[in-house]
Amino acid sequence: MILHDDHFPQDCKDEVWLTEAGKHDWVVVTRDLHIRYRAIEREALLGAGVRALVLTAQHLSAHEMGEAFARARKRILQFLACEPGPFIARVGRGGTPEIVVRR
Repeated sequence: MILHDDHFPQDCKDEVWLTEAGKHDWVVVTRDLHIRYRAIEREALLGAGVRALVLTAQHLSAHEMGEAFARARKRILQFLACEPGPFIARVGRGGTPEIVVRR
């Protein structure tokens, strides 16, 4: 797992780190529900070929979110193996990814 803060400053603009994520073929996992609505970030993400998973269960602690993600790991990996990027997919409590934006 690659953490944002291990490679970029916390105040790094989204369009910068998203472009870099695309260069490295990293799958982005975020809790930013609004990333698909902000044109600059959305276009940086899609233009870089990024596959992004947006965790939509917002009232979970980081620990609970990690547990939910771990339970859904197999489904998520199967999804990623079948779905070429770029896309933005939401992943809710049930753990099934659903594409909401695709280029």
